Amino acid sequence: MLAFLVQRLFQAVLVMLAVAVIAFALFNYVGDPISSMVGQDTSVADRERLRQELGLDDSFIVQFARFVGRAARGDFGLSYQQARPVGQIILEKMPATLELSFVAATLALTIGVPMGIYTGLHRDTWLSQLLLALSLVGVSLPTFLIGILLILVFAVLLGWLPSFGRGTVVHIGWWTTGFLTAEGWRAIILPAITLALFQMTLIMRLVRAEMIEVLRTDYIKFARARGLPVEVAAFEAWDPDDRRFDTVIAAQSWHWVDPLTGAAKAARVLRPTGRLAIFGHVFEPPAEWAKPFAAAYRRVVPDSPFANLPPRRPLDMYQAMYAKFAGTIRETGQFSEPEQWRFDWEQSYTRDQWLALLPTTGGLTRLRPDRLADILDEVGTAIDALGGAFTMHYTTLAVSAARVSTP
Repeated sequence: MLAFLVQRLFQAVLVMLAVAVIAFALFNYVGDPISSMVGQDTSVADRERLRQELGLDDSFIVQFARFVGRAARGDFGLSYQQARPVGQIILEKMPATLELSFVAATLALTIGVPMGIYTGLHRDTWLSQLLLALSLVGVSLPTFLIGILLILVFAVLLGWLPSFGRGTVVHIGWWTTGFLTAEGWRAIILPAITLALFQMTLIMRLVRAEMIEVLRTDYIKFARARGLPVEVAAFEAWDPDDRRFDTVIAAQSWHWVDPLTGAAKAARVLRPTGRLAIFGHVFEPPAEWAKPFAAAYRRVVPDSPFANLPPRRPLDMYQAMYAKFAGTIRETGQFSEPEQWRFDWEQSYTRDQWLALLPTTGGLTRLRPDRLADILDEVGTAIDALGGAFTMHYTTLAVSAARVSTP
């Protein structure tokens, strides 16, 4: 994970440098910045003197290097139009920008996620189809056009909301906020909706796609085939509706749950003496096909967080993770002393058996068919070199604890 974050940070720096080079080149070669700073009656000598004072007569490389060096120290130079430090202008605009971003992100998440869940669970209802149609509008229309239409309707025609400005703000030190005044909230509504609409519709469609993918998994199909009601939700956010259970079982999934919040939630939904059971299988593939698999995965999906993991992950890492699970269960104070178990076993696979099972594991479950086929070809070739079959060593790790009676 650390290597993935470092890689992403390095890529972000490269992107920022590329954007800076392009923007700097446009500023230098498209038009003359001196002409935008002085009047038409300014003499040629005055123009040249100003050009020298600002360093605009230096080469592009020298100017760009000077800009990057100063920017790294937090000095972004002077605004040619306002004749003020750019950093000062950024600080003045930062409160409004952060407040707008916060409100827009909150709207996008709080509305987009429930809409995605609803449209995923109720795909054939008229409301779901209506929301999907509206989401196409939100994705397709340019943001600036949405803003203009909102201003036209709610500010010009109806006169309900202001078309510009922040309204009345309150000064808290150097910070200014509109969250503490009614006018401030009225002023932020239109721009927040404008920014949130695209992200809201995108989040809705992504959540819907993930919900449909989960509902198509084998364990959901099996539960429905047996007549069991299926509820899909993050465990931390799942509403048990005042129900109590004898057992909570997490198979190959507890590492996706916040361990402390999840243990506390399990304690709330279990009856006294009910049991929380967490287990998972750690497999140790033969190096003969593990290395080709890891190389193919890095080549096909270089941006995946799984791409930089070692071909064979040490068992100690998983044992430490399950020890942490036991520690968080213990911290709740609502369970008996957690028991930790380990079972070692083996399973033999033919080439076809393993290639049918492999796509259901880890980072392969969300790959496009062409990418998945590329990886499976590499693994299949490696298994063929082993004689068309191999034996996998598994270690099953488990943590279990009983809910203590409420005193």
